[in-house]
Formats: sequence, structure tokens, C-alpha cells
Amino acid sequence: APAESNNNNNQRTSPFTVAGGGGSTLLPDLVVDTVTATPTSAAPGASVTVTFTVRNQGAGAIPATVARIRLASGTTILPTDPLLAEVTVQGLAAGAAITLSQPVTIPAGKAAGNYFMGVTANAPDAAPAESNPNNNQRTTPFTVASHLPLEPYQYQTFEGSTITRYAVAGRNTALLAPSPD
Repeated sequence: APAESNNNNNQRTSPFTVAGGGGSTLLPDLVVDTVTATPTSAAPGASVTVTFTVRNQGAGAIPATVARIRLASGTTILPTDPLLAEVTVQGLAAGAAITLSQPVTIPAGKAAGNYFMGVTANAPDAAPAESNPNNNQRTTPFTVASHLPLEPYQYQTFEGSTITRYAVAGRNTALLAPSPD
């Protein structure tokens, strides 16, 4: 190699960006934008419609995948929470979204209380790779109501009208309604 007067000036760098192709993979990223349950309260055995929007916020397309609807005990949906439905979500291009509705049944014997209706997009065991697999869930508050029956009974008022009273057996609450004459 020939001798140089300065060996510290033999390099130059320039920034550049590699976009797509050349072995680079653009990954999808599914998120659940919204979840609603109609009605927001139901007794065990009742039907509820869950409507949700899945969006691909990633840079790459995703093929059809599965979303799961569960009745969760908390805002984080767990695999042990009761599975209410599996819904096929069509393939989505980058930036695309789809809104789906699915009727579900509240499990028989489920204790009354406050829960969360939850959707997990790109269910883990059916999941293609995505850029962030930790942002696929969304929940909305849901109440499992008591399924105690209302028992009607009638009585006469001092004006002579007949009133039908509906009461939950063993409770002091009631709903009053005039009887048809």
C-alpha cells in the first residue's frame, strides 16, 4: 500500500433507509378499536350481541385470522375466562379495519356480578406474526344480572282499582303497574 500523509480521512458515511423487499418483512399489527355489548347487562342463558372493530395498524397485510370473545373477570382477558365465541376476521391490508357483530350466550350458572366483555384479535394459537402481539385486546364493562323470576300478585286499592305488583321472590323490591280493567 502506498504511503499517505493522513490515514484518518479515508472514509465517508451517508444515511439511507431500506424499505421493503430485499428480505425485509413488513408486519401487520391488529388492534381492537372498540367493543360494545348490547344489552350491557343480562342473566345467565340470555343472548347478548357483541360488536367490535378490528384494525390493522401495521405496515403489512394480514391474512384471515380469529378473534375470540370472552366474559372476563378483569380488564385483562385470560385464556381461563369463559370463551363465548370465535369469529373469523377477514384478511386486512395495512390501515384497513372491519366491524363485526356476534351474538353470544351468557353461560348458564354464571354468578351475578360485574365482569368485562372482551375481544382478543389475532387469537394466539391462530396468529400470524405481527409487529406487536401485546396490544390485541379490548374490554367493555358488563353485568351478569340475577335471574330470579318476578312473581306477580294483585290487590285492590282503596279507590277500587286493581293494581298488579311484581316482586322478586324473597325481596322487598317491587314494580307497580296498573292492571287492565
